[in-house]
Amino acid sequence: MTHQERLRKQVVLSENLASVGLLAAGVAHEINYPLDIMSYYLENIRFNADNATVQNSVKALEEEVSLIAQIVENLLTFSDKKGLALEQFDMVTLIKDLVDLIAHSAKKIDVRITFEASPDSIIVEANRNESFSTW
Repeated sequence: MTHQERLRKQVVLSENLASVGLLAAGVAHEINYPLDIMSYYLENIRFNADNATVQNSVKALEEEVSLIAQIVENLLTFSDKKGLALEQFDMVTLIKDLVDLIAHSAKKIDVRITFEASPDSIIVEANRNESFSTW
């Protein structure tokens, strides 16, 4: 392969990466706008609702919107050489939240889910938006 051919391939690769970056920015904008609106309405509901169940549901939805926003942010920085930010969180709380999330649907099909939480916190450091591909 000639030097000129390698340079041409590098230019094509650079142009492709620039196009992907523009696409990511456009997608991020299109997703962030509705997320901002959803956050506004959820905050409004949270401040105006007296029902504890509604308050808990809104809190859970706000957390999910926040996670989606973080995923969009990761999309914007995917080519950044820095690693993703790690955070500490309590696995017991995470599992409780997951059980709460699926318990309602499980109840509809006569499945009862119970979770006996450890009295101790189980703190892990990870990026909560990254899924595991292997265990």
